[in-house]
Amino acid sequence: MTVHDKGNDLMKHPTAWKTVADRIAVDDPMNEKNRWGHPRLQFNGMTCWIHEGVYFGLMDVYTMDRSGFFAGYDYKTRHNDDYMDFYIGTSRDGLTFDKSWIYARKPLVPRGKAGSFDKDGIKPPAQIVTYNDEHWIYYGGTDERHYSRGRHLNIGLAKLRLDGFMSLDASGTLGTVTTKPFELEGGTLAVNVDAKTGRFYVEVLDAEGMPIPGFTAGDARFCNDMDELRSKPRWKSHKGLSALKGKTIRLKFYLYDSKLYAFQIQ
Repeated sequence: MTVHDKGNDLMKHPTAWKTVADRIAVDDPMNEKNRWGHPRLQFNGMTCWIHEGVYFGLMDVYTMDRSGFFAGYDYKTRHNDDYMDFYIGTSRDGLTFDKSWIYARKPLVPRGKAGSFDKDGIKPPAQIVTYNDEHWIYYGGTDERHYSRGRHLNIGLAKLRLDGFMSLDASGTLGTVTTKPFELEGGTLAVNVDAKTGRFYVEVLDAEGMPIPGFTAGDARFCNDMDELRSKPRWKSHKGLSALKGKTIRLKFYLYDSKLYAFQIQ
């Protein structure tokens, strides 16, 4: 892996590249080995997509069980060896990526069921397209194992809600999450949340974590029976946060049978 250490200014510094890693390894803590004693999970490659200031590694991970071995064609069985998975890993600096999804064996786009065009392999795209408040993920799907000479590669499309890569969930009991302190620069809070079968509301705290009068949990309006990308929380005497603009605050989200995907200050 190489990086450009002159602010990515290729015109002025075309040779300002430095190597930061000679290989990208899965570093699987489960330490699975194949029959030859090699790591069972290996990278085939990775591209990088930048969204909202976060680097998303689109990871092509090969489960290597039968390297170089050919056992004919079987377009019906969904195999559990010699297959490809598509994972994501996030990074703030473009160098160190969180591989937790690989370790948890949770691909972004799971392989298809038996007999499907993508039952034995998912190949990640170079980029993800954001369109109409959705993430469109064009991927390659294979109907046979990695080392099969008879596999076919077709194109599939998976769609995800805006910023729906992960969520904080509360199911069956009330859950809360509190942000770090930040200076409020806008007046409108927009929350990407799924509360179709539950409810959520927001309390505003000061920098020390004390509820601000007028913005306490008791002042908050409940939001329920809804699933919105930009829900606007309200309080009894306030429609937004404009009265607190310029102050250092924390947000405390209360969730019950809900999923919190993202929030932003507009």
